[in-house]
Amino acid sequence: MSGKAQVDQLVRYIIEEAPEDAEKKRTFKFPFIACEIFTCEVDNILKTLVEDEELMNLLFSFLEPNNSHCNLLAGYFSKS
Repeated sequence: MSGKAQVDQLVRYIIEEAPEDAEKKRTFKFPFIACEIFTCEVDNILKTLVEDEELMNLLFSFLEPNNSHCNLLAGYFSKS
């Protein structure tokens, strides 16, 4: 899993809150697993992330001042 689309989805699990009607696995399990994948430091995944400006901008969009996120996502973002 090192394609841009897959890495994009992993980033989105970490930075985007799930809709209110989402299943629990989308709210809790998917962000947790995405964070764990990034912290495992798999070369292909990290290379895909850091060598793609669009993906890096997406990741760091979490830090924009007009974005407010739950503590759960903030924890996953800081760990990643």
